[in-house]
Amino acid sequence: MHGKALSNGIAGKVLATISGKKNMIAKTKEFLSEIRVELSKSSWPWNPEEKGVRKYKELIDSTLIVVIAMILLSGFVSLCDLVLLKIGGWVIR
Repeated sequence: MHGKALSNGIAGKVLATISGKKNMIAKTKEFLSEIRVELSKSSWPWNPEEKGVRKYKELIDSTLIVVIAMILLSGFVSLCDLVLLKIGGWVIR
């Protein structure tokens, strides 16, 4: 009787593992289908009707704006750092 309970316990665990794997596969399929739906709602920064580099005009323009903004911001931060460094040096003397 004790051996039978042990084998039922092992069989129950095996069945639970198998059903858990099936459940995980179903969850993965549902997740991937939800991703597909959400990506279809997205607006992509290129025009699929255009050919060549013109296809990516919006993407290139946006990238240039970001690069220019980062250069200006880094210049501003560097200037502020230099000014504060000079003021700090003047105060400490």
